[in-house]
Amino acid sequence: MKRLFYCAMLALALATCAGAQEKSEPKHEAGGHDDMLGWKLANFVLLGLGLGYLLAKNLPPMFKARTEEIQGGMREAAKMKAEAEATVARIEQKLASVSAEVDGLRTQLKSEMSAEEQRIQQETERLAQRIAHQSEQDIASLTKLARMELKAFSASLALDLAKQRLKGAMNPATQQALVDEFVHDLRGAKPQ
Repeated sequence: MKRLFYCAMLALALATCAGAQEKSEPKHEAGGHDDMLGWKLANFVLLGLGLGYLLAKNLPPMFKARTEEIQGGMREAAKMKAEAEATVARIEQKLASVSAEVDGLRTQLKSEMSAEEQRIQQETERLAQRIAHQSEQDIASLTKLARMELKAFSASLALDLAKQRLKGAMNPATQQALVDEFVHDLRGAKPQ
């Protein structure tokens, strides 16, 4: 930093001297030769050297810092890219496992549906057998009831027919004979 300060002071002093000499000496316009050309050239060289020194001193660290920053960004980008690729790989693996799980679930569902279908078919057959058995019992019960009703109806008809025959065969003389016979049987059945 001190060198830079000294170079700047030297350049300023030379420029001041050149400016003072320019005012003191008149220019030769007719000859076309400029006496200040040497001072201007020296001033330009000093300015170029000072700027070159400043650029040579400051630009490499700046470029180095910028290069390190860019390389750090590239490393960070490569790290993020690797993480993203790992995430994509995990997601693709999960998708593949999801596909396998879906296939497994489909297979399991088909087997469960088949088992349920068999269970329903067996239950239906069992219910059909139970209904058939119950129907047979109902038919037997209804047949027995119908036979009993038929017997009762037949007995009723037979009694009605017997009543009609008795009524047709009964007259007062037959009635008196039946009563006498009944009374006679009663007397004979008494203990003596």
